Amino acid sequence: MNSPCEIIVEQMGRLYKCASVNGYVRIRTPYFYPDGDIVDLYFRESGSNILLTDLGSTLQWLNTQTPIEKRTKRQQLMIQDVCTTHNIQFSDGALSLSLDQHVDLAQAVARLAQAASRVADISFTFRPRPITTVEDEVAEFLSERMIPFRSHEKVTGYSGKQYSIDFYTYPSKQRSYVTLLSTGSRATALEMAEKALGIWRDLDILKQPDLAAAAEVKFVTLFDDTQGVWQAEHEKMLQRDSEVAHWSDAAGFLRKLTA
Repeated sequence: MNSPCEIIVEQMGRLYKCASVNGYVRIRTPYFYPDGDIVDLYFRESGSNILLTDLGSTLQWLNTQTPIEKRTKRQQLMIQDVCTTHNIQFSDGALSLSLDQHVDLAQAVARLAQAASRVADISFTFRPRPITTVEDEVAEFLSERMIPFRSHEKVTGYSGKQYSIDFYTYPSKQRSYVTLLSTGSRATALEMAEKALGIWRDLDILKQPDLAAAAEVKFVTLFDDTQGVWQAEHEKMLQRDSEVAHWSDAAGFLRKLTA
């Protein structure tokens, strides 16, 4: 009796390649996911029946495009429609066919591979992911911890020049002006630190206590240290005129805003 691979090659040619993988026969098909990844299917005999499945790889690929909890009801229905159209079983995240020994195996492989490609094409209905900046992450962090704040706070320095400060927080009896320093370029790191220093010194008049609110006023320089461009000299430059915090230590940053 010919092996499954021999049957597939005989019926459909050598575009399909087979190999034994973890108790299955992996069938490498000429079908592709939208990013160019190959659709692989897996074959296993069980008594008089044959299981043909993608082992969940199509849904795993789809989940890299958008998390399942963000998938819309319409998109979920589209997956079901594809399975119904191709008479494919969809269970536990896997696309599969349960076949008997007399089925046209090559035709079944083509049908399941087409269904996998169709399900993957649903990714074209996803909205583009927004680009998340560190500033967005900081704003989300403050919101989640219920720290009242305003972004891009306009303030005027001793010189009369107006500045836009990244965050102004005002929990309880403390007010903090926060400048976020974030860059992936070592060449601009020093320039950014020097600019922040000049701003803090011009805004020093804001550190006068707010007698009406009896609030302490702080300046906080938040370094986005996730890319490794900042050096000790940059922090020392700003330590005298502001409190230095690091985004990698978000808890420490929070303490400076609330202590």
